[in-house]
Amino acid sequence: ADLAIGITTAAFVRRNSSESSVISEKGEQLGAYLADGSLLLIVLTVFILPRPPTTWAMHLNGWEPLLDHGLALPIAAFLLGSCTESGRPGGIGAKLLAHSALVSLGEMSFEVYIFQRPMHDIFGIFLDNDTSTVFMVYVPILWIFAACYKKHVQTPLDAWLRSQTSDWARAAGIRDESEAFTVMEVSMPENYEALQLVDRSLDQ
Repeated sequence: ADLAIGITTAAFVRRNSSESSVISEKGEQLGAYLADGSLLLIVLTVFILPRPPTTWAMHLNGWEPLLDHGLALPIAAFLLGSCTESGRPGGIGAKLLAHSALVSLGEMSFEVYIFQRPMHDIFGIFLDNDTSTVFMVYVPILWIFAACYKKHVQTPLDAWLRSQTSDWARAAGIRDESEAFTVMEVSMPENYEALQLVDRSLDQ
């Protein structure tokens, strides 16, 4: 279901962001309201959910179905409402998230995701992870480590891989990363065909 929601949302975003798409000012305003309302719902859900009495401090065990999958629709609604034809972020929340400081943090979010569990376990060997004091130390160290890894390991590795595959990219007619999406037709035919099917249904 999450994959279907993601594919459908991507198709709508591509359609709304295309040069041939014409969205009225009122439509963009409604999209901004949708984006802000969805973001507010996500934030309230994450921060206001009561902690089950049978779980550990600072944990929400028992809410996994909601947090893992139940927020897929609000996230999709935020993405759909915040991506406008003009290219400017739609809604207050999207403008806030487009701030350069938050964008910089977002650029290393994948590294944070990769290393959060190993670093959490390392902290747990020496400290009590279920205290707010340790958590406040853990978070900045995690982000600093992720930033260093991205700058000194991941970015040079990506550059090397691009240099090694440049001949293949030129042979495939790919001039930049934006055109790499067309390779999905070969490398991931099922996902590509599903996206094309949604595109055709929207055109009807």
